[in-house]
Amino acid sequence: MGRTAVVFAAWFALLFALEWVFISSVSPAELVLAAGAATLGASGAAAVDHLERPHAGPAGRLAAALAAWPGTLLADTWRLTRLTVAGLATGRRPRGSFHEVTLRPGAGAAWAATLISATPGGCVVAAHEEDEKGADATVMTVHQLFPELSAVDRALTTPRERNRT
Repeated sequence: MGRTAVVFAAWFALLFALEWVFISSVSPAELVLAAGAATLGASGAAAVDHLERPHAGPAGRLAAALAAWPGTLLADTWRLTRLTVAGLATGRRPRGSFHEVTLRPGAGAAWAATLISATPGGCVVAAHEEDEKGADATVMTVHQLFPELSAVDRALTTPRERNRT
């Protein structure tokens, strides 16, 4: 029995029991109505549960990315602090740039985007699948505050084109 069927059955039982508690007189017509309403509600709940389960992707590069993340967080925070102080002193606003990168094989799009975005230096703003040289690849658009790639970026991605915007 698949997960969706289990979720459907659990929601059906809950909604049917709830309806049964709230009806004043238990008659065959009321039970049919309760079963119909529970079926509709359980179908919706099972569909939402199925859609809400994201696919994290392969975890082949996860260990390297997790090992690089604390150092990247500290380095980016220090660079951001220096950039902020310099901006306050000169009145110049720092600007980042958008870059397209391709995920390396073994990197899942969901957790890779989370790790890249969990540092002050980068934020994934878009991702899409692309057929690259006969193999499917995930291409991400990343807004980077600093011109050089971080250790997390180097562990997870390869640059496609620099300074797109």
